[in-house]
Amino acid sequence: MPGKHLLIGPVALLAFAQAPEALTPAGPATLYSDWHGAQTAEGTHPELLTAFRVTVLPGGQAGRVRLVVAHSAEQTTAEPPPRAVDVSGWVQLPAEPGAYAFPAPHVFADYRDVTYGLEQETGGHAILAQTRCAPEQGEYADPCSIRSVDVYTPPIGATFPDRRTAADVRRGGQLLIEPITEPDVDRDGAGDETEDRTNLLATATTRTLSGGRRAFDVTIENAGPRPADRPRVLANLNRSPGLGTWSANCKRAPFYPEPGQSDDIQQCALQPLAVGERRTVRLVVPDLGTGDAYFTVQAEGRDLAGGDEDPDAEYRGKRPPLWFDVDAQPKFETQHLRLGLHSARKGTVRVQVERGNRTWLRRTVTFRRAGGRTVVLRLPRNFFRADGVATLTARSGTKTAKARFEPSY
Repeated sequence: MPGKHLLIGPVALLAFAQAPEALTPAGPATLYSDWHGAQTAEGTHPELLTAFRVTVLPGGQAGRVRLVVAHSAEQTTAEPPPRAVDVSGWVQLPAEPGAYAFPAPHVFADYRDVTYGLEQETGGHAILAQTRCAPEQGEYADPCSIRSVDVYTPPIGATFPDRRTAADVRRGGQLLIEPITEPDVDRDGAGDETEDRTNLLATATTRTLSGGRRAFDVTIENAGPRPADRPRVLANLNRSPGLGTWSANCKRAPFYPEPGQSDDIQQCALQPLAVGERRTVRLVVPDLGTGDAYFTVQAEGRDLAGGDEDPDAEYRGKRPPLWFDVDAQPKFETQHLRLGLHSARKGTVRVQVERGNRTWLRRTVTFRRAGGRTVVLRLPRNFFRADGVATLTARSGTKTAKARFEPSY
């Protein structure tokens, strides 16, 4: 991707190691690695620039440099915002060949709108590569038409670059610099992978409530050095009584499972948690008598001390006479809902599904003996166009069981 990964392969780098064009000019200058080709329409989600990496080839000299980042939304918006340039602090670039990483200005970067460069004091750095021209490929594919290294002398610092005023344009040239970016979901200017890290502690307890319900109380404490701006509690219940109800201090937020993570996770998103602050949230579900509940507490960054943010709460008791085992957010690839239905006596059980103040399905299930059965319900197509949570209800004689679920796709 142009601008996103400016580092080229080591075999290609060696081919240019001793070429005169592999050196930057002597003396103070600002050099931009500029891309003039087409951009992809979708781009990537802007991430926070936290560092930059420079690859040094043989044959150059050491000296001080700093990263310059020119922002322009010309490629992606009809009305670009004012142009701006951010600069890093000065760092010492070694002459020894290798790859070196340095701190960068913490700004959000979308490769379509950002041009990276270096400002130098002494020059003569072996950090340039020259791509062979290919005019036979046409104007829009020839490397010498779609990229260049633009050299400004005297250096222009934080002034936005104008290629028309460059002292030299090296067609097909490329600076061997690579931006290093991280997610920053809370937009606090700290990278979530290496910088915005805190230490969350959690404990969980459970108790029975009236009306055949069970409560899980999860207490979260921020024992880390930074506020947790986007803390959340994830619950995974086995057996699953369906979708529960979180306490009022939880807010609804979309949850997207990571690779390998269960699709059946219920989430409580919390307001920011200050350093040293402690908070308790409650999840209430139908009481299945026996089961296991697993919780995980997360924030925007990785935890500094893993292992103390994943409490569990098992409970062992008498099963209710009638109960469902159903995912809180079942994934529908077809119109079928698979669930477990359990009855303590033989006979018929009437099951219905409601959503949006409408009953979508009624079915009778016959138990020849007490126990559990897997039931597959085929829901009508219009069911999935309705909004909100769906409710399952089962009735057998005077016994009633309920569970809720929310379709996932």
